[in-house]
Amino acid sequence: MPHEQEQEDFENPDESDMDDPEDADTEPCPYCKKPIHEQAEWCHHCGKYISKEDAPPGKGFWWVLVIVAMLILAGLIWNFR
Repeated sequence: MPHEQEQEDFENPDESDMDDPEDADTEPCPYCKKPIHEQAEWCHHCGKYISKEDAPPGKGFWWVLVIVAMLILAGLIWNFR
């Protein structure tokens, strides 16, 4: 009977404590237009980051490093030739 006692002690939340769906802190995603939290860094619907500042470093950085490394290597080869 302890289980019944636990159910009797349970109190439902008051209506005033519940969030009103109209007051939700959401805004539409700029890409897919589905609602997301206004503080979200990325959309959990489409997976895109909301701003460039929130996005992780892109792949574009690596090709710059590859080009610089190739130029350094070419310079070393040219110098020791």
